[in-house]
Amino acid sequence: MIVHALTLSDDVDRLRARACVLDVVAHEPFDGDAIKIKIEHRSGFCSDLLIPYRLTDDALDIDMTSANAAAASPLLWGRAGIANVAEQNE
Repeated sequence: MIVHALTLSDDVDRLRARACVLDVVAHEPFDGDAIKIKIEHRSGFCSDLLIPYRLTDDALDIDMTSANAAAASPLLWGRAGIANVAEQNE
């Protein structure tokens, strides 16, 4: 996963929170281009935001009325996240 590739070995200790912004093609809850924002805080709060957009020759239309938020699993401060960082740095 690209988020793990962006993780540095000292992020667990150095950061209090992080957000990764990704350009994706969504299939649920809507179909099409979207901005995905993965938010994580060391307190345990994690959320994925999905915001649809349409790019034309003339404009960028960001559809905030169709934005979706969902609970997510921790990647950096969860057990799996810490293990992945350790593996990556061996």
